[in-house]
Amino acid sequence: WREHCEIFVYDNIKVSDGAIVVLDVTSSDPLSDFNETINLLADRKICLVPTQNATLRRDELEYLLVLNKADLDTDGELVSQASEMLADVPQAHVVSAKDRTGLDDLASALFAMLHVIRVYSKEPGKKSDQTAPYTVPAESTVMEFAAHVHKDFAAEFKGARVWGSAKFAGQVVQRDHILQDRDIVELAKR
Repeated sequence: WREHCEIFVYDNIKVSDGAIVVLDVTSSDPLSDFNETINLLADRKICLVPTQNATLRRDELEYLLVLNKADLDTDGELVSQASEMLADVPQAHVVSAKDRTGLDDLASALFAMLHVIRVYSKEPGKKSDQTAPYTVPAESTVMEFAAHVHKDFAAEFKGARVWGSAKFAGQVVQRDHILQDRDIVELAKR
C-alpha cells in the first residue's frame, strides 16, 4: 500500500472532516489490515480516532470502521471472525457495496460523525425535491438554513413551515427552530 499511494492523498485526508476505514470481510487477517492502515497514516502525522463527541487535537481525525463484502458471508461466520479479531477496535459497520446492504445505516453514522444534517427545501404549493438536500451543520436553525440557501432569504425572511421535526406537518416555526436530519423546509420571503 505504501508504494501505491500518491502524496496528495495524504494531504486530502489531513484536511478532511472524517474518514472511513474499509476492510474486506474476506481477508484472512483484518486486524493486520487495520493496523497497517492506521500505521501508514500515522507515519504521515494523521492520527485516526474512533467516532466520539470529544474535542479533537489538530492531528486527529475521526473515523468509522466498515467491513465490506458482507454479500460473500452468507452464514455470518466471516463477520464473526473479523469482529473477534477486531475486538479492541470500535464497532464496525457491516456492509455490502455490491447489494447495498447496510449502506443506509452507514450513511446515518457518517452524518452523525461529521455533525451535519440533510435538509430539503420546498417551494410553496409544490412537492419537495428530495433528491438534492442541503447539507448544513447539526443544530442549525431555520434562519441559518435560510442564509445557507441564499443570502436574500436571510435578509428578507418572513417565516418557514417545517415537515419532520415540527409538532405537526407543515407547522409554521420561529426563526430559531432547530432543524433535524431530513426535515423539509418551506421558506417565505417578505
